[in-house]
Amino acid sequence: MRLVRSAIYTSGLLALAAALSGSVEIAYLSLFPLLTLAIFMMAGEPGGISVSRSAGKGPYRPGDTVEITVKLEIEKGMGFVLLRQPLPPELELVGGTNVWSVFKGPRKLEKEFKMAVRVPRRGKYVLPKVEVYSEPLFKVGAGGHFAVGDEFVLTVLPLIKPPRRVRTTNTRSSIPIPLTSFSLTGPASTDFKEIREYRPGDPVKSINWKASARKGELLVNEYEREGKKTVMFYVDARREMAVGSFIENPLEYAISLVSSLAYYFLRRGYNVGLYVIGPGELIMPTAGNRQLYAMVKKLMEVELAAGSGESIKDAFNKTERILMQYSPLIVLVSNFLYPEETKMALRSIMKYYRGRPPVIVFDLFPYSMFEGREVELVRLRKKAVENELRGLAHVFMWDVKRSDVTSILARTIRMVR
Repeated sequence: MRLVRSAIYTSGLLALAAALSGSVEIAYLSLFPLLTLAIFMMAGEPGGISVSRSAGKGPYRPGDTVEITVKLEIEKGMGFVLLRQPLPPELELVGGTNVWSVFKGPRKLEKEFKMAVRVPRRGKYVLPKVEVYSEPLFKVGAGGHFAVGDEFVLTVLPLIKPPRRVRTTNTRSSIPIPLTSFSLTGPASTDFKEIREYRPGDPVKSINWKASARKGELLVNEYEREGKKTVMFYVDARREMAVGSFIENPLEYAISLVSSLAYYFLRRGYNVGLYVIGPGELIMPTAGNRQLYAMVKKLMEVELAAGSGESIKDAFNKTERILMQYSPLIVLVSNFLYPEETKMALRSIMKYYRGRPPVIVFDLFPYSMFEGREVELVRLRKKAVENELRGLAHVFMWDVKRSDVTSILARTIRMVR
């Protein structure tokens, strides 16, 4: 209104001057402010605003830098437009800015803006709608403040580190994986099974010439099939794993370890299953790329269940049918502080195996990220827990600040075949 009054006042003065002087030029000039005002009012405030977003090529892993492109389109109006992309507090802006301003002229406006964010850990990060503030030229109109676009989701997968090649001798595995139903599709391993009669189609290299000479007929060596071996992962997501920060804690290291081991076993044709202690989430064991996708997706979504009262024994009881059917290799990952609970749970599954169950316990030690004498006291306590569990399982105490996932994978692969 102030602008309208100003234009009318200016036109009135020019018209008065033209009447007094009799000048036609001044008379025409007196119409210019009103014409300009009319044009601005006809153009209106910026409208038809749309925003779309896209990200660089994935998949994304923890610690990656992701470039996000924001595309703005304004169909009509004239004036100034200010945009702001709110970011989740977990994301770090490392390139560009998330606030932009543009001027919309008489033509349609299309413009792109870029920014870069660092994703700290696995999970889904939701970018809300873009906030827009528009102001018409010379404030002819009300302007507005609103949000446009849809929510944009960044999906960050767990960190998977394929194990480097490990040379192993053809000796008996220190952690043999029990065998279940016969598999014709799994690749042959180096674990000897039996000598049997030759069948059409058997490769010549499998013929045992010495045994054939003694028997007087063709005999071949048969080896165990990897496809009939099963690995069951149990990942603890209870309050014991809530040590450290949102980005760095035992649960994040456990998920990276389990994802990498699952990748290794599935690539070798094993059946692999998962149970998350605390939330009580189960993925039945099977093989193939779809299983890897299902496990990675589940591990990506796992969060701490600090208030859960589920114990390790409860987890074994809920997966009793799997233990009875497959007699799998059990991989248990947690921050163990109380050995009695774990000992009771491990003793409860002996009935599913002949002799000592094949169990690997990964005891995570995250306390090296802190300082003080208390760290060494906790280390001594962990050593005591390790000694108490050693008669029931193969125990690895993993100091997450002194060893990386790759070294732990190499140690595990040397023991399990």
